Amino acid sequence: MTRASRRRGRRARGVAMLEVLVGLSILAVAGAALLALLAQTIDAVDRRYRHDAATRAASARLDEIALSSRAQLDTRIGSSPHGTWTLRVTALTRTLYHVELADATTGVVLLETSFYRPDPIDATSR
Repeated sequence: MTRASRRRGRRARGVAMLEVLVGLSILAVAGAALLALLAQTIDAVDRRYRHDAATRAASARLDEIALSSRAQLDTRIGSSPHGTWTLRVTALTRTLYHVELADATTGVVLLETSFYRPDPIDATSR
């Protein structure tokens, strides 16, 4: 084997080693990007789970408020704290009420609805 052919062989091995290092570097960057994406996905799922749990709890509270009579809703007109929420009751008319449950810390409305409470029937008008 001549000197020139040995040099070419070493040069080819050096180029192959460089290609392997570049390939590993690309894989490392791609792996790091995938790990970051996985962490973001886990965080998004966790936030969504907590939001769903808060919405279910607020819905249960709103179900309780839906059973309120007209007189009870009249006493709740305005804003009042209810645990981790703020309850806002607004009388739109004599018989129509708008009710909101908002997060007490952020003020973001979780649920809102309107309730109709008819005038009481007068027993003497029958």
